[in-house]
Amino acid sequence: MFPFKQKMILRKAGAALLIVAFIGWCLLLQPLWTTGTGVPQSRLPQNHAYVFYATENPYACSALVNAHRLRTRLASKIPIIFLVGPGVDDTAIAAFKTSNIGITVVLDDAPPLPADSMEYYSEVLLKLRAFRLHQVNPALERIVVMDSDQLVRKNLDHLFSLPAADVAAPLLYWGGGMGVTTALMVASLSDELWGIVDGAMHHMRNGEYDMDLINKVLQKRLMVLPGRYCTLNSHWEARDTPGWFKGTKTKADATSEELEALYKEVEVLHFTAMGKPWGVMPSRIVSDRVILRQSEVHPLFVEQFEEWHKDANQLCTAFWEFEEPPPVEPPETPEPSTSKPPPKTPSKALPKATSSVKLVHTSAPIHTSVPAHTPARAKPQTPAHTLGPAV
Repeated sequence: MFPFKQKMILRKAGAALLIVAFIGWCLLLQPLWTTGTGVPQSRLPQNHAYVFYATENPYACSALVNAHRLRTRLASKIPIIFLVGPGVDDTAIAAFKTSNIGITVVLDDAPPLPADSMEYYSEVLLKLRAFRLHQVNPALERIVVMDSDQLVRKNLDHLFSLPAADVAAPLLYWGGGMGVTTALMVASLSDELWGIVDGAMHHMRNGEYDMDLINKVLQKRLMVLPGRYCTLNSHWEARDTPGWFKGTKTKADATSEELEALYKEVEVLHFTAMGKPWGVMPSRIVSDRVILRQSEVHPLFVEQFEEWHKDANQLCTAFWEFEEPPPVEPPETPEPSTSKPPPKTPSKALPKATSSVKLVHTSAPIHTSVPAHTPARAKPQTPAHTLGPAV
């Protein structure tokens, strides 16, 4: 009798364990919520996020390329947010949501620049609206904001573990080592930081843009990151290396081995040479430069564009299509002149030159890329600027 009861108890205990295991398995597979069809958000650290901003479809495509690289190739588990302006159409937004990356889309408008600003940068201040994302998601504490016209080459999750600082950004090494670039920023979100940035955007002067603003109003709050977090692709066009790589200044005539070693250190590559990747046909780079009588580039220069196009052709076909640029033409060579030079005439003695210009010494500060902080002017009355919901 006793063995029979013991068997029954063991069977019931085993059944109970199976039920518990089944319930646990179901809970493990069932996410709390997802963005699109991507990574379950319940398993991601909700106080951190990568942020890309896009104002037009080509930039939206490049943002998707980099989000895909972070999630699939570089194995990042950090949530990704797209800050999207009205110039990005609904087809692109739908592609973000149906990707397997897990992207949260926040609709917003770029604050206006001063009236005489360059049209090319008209919506660049949209990136600074990312400093307000903690008002959309109160759980957010730190974000990494990046320009879309780049190629993320390494996992950047370690940036979220940097020591405390309002903003950390790479050295503007091509600007004489003065200030930081805003192509990548690690921001610790707070109402205080947003108030400083928002107030500065209302008092920008002609000729000032996002980089000028950050270097001016946050000068004493910045942590400077190495240049490898924003490296220009022009090094593989000009065949030189930056000062942060080896030495203290740019090294011309770099060897192939040096340029290959440089590329291995780059965390984020910024497209500046020859234009943005969506306007460059990789297969024509070498031949076009021969026609234009331009210098020979390092093979990695072509590979950088090829790498971007390979991902874009897989991810962006629903809302972006590459348009082949028109054929280039060789520069005109001036024909030699056949006319005879005019006959020489005896020169006359000229009176001794006198100058009415006086050299004036001044103690006024010289303007640099990191101007001194100036008192804020009275804030103009402008309509309230609201941030769109996460969609």
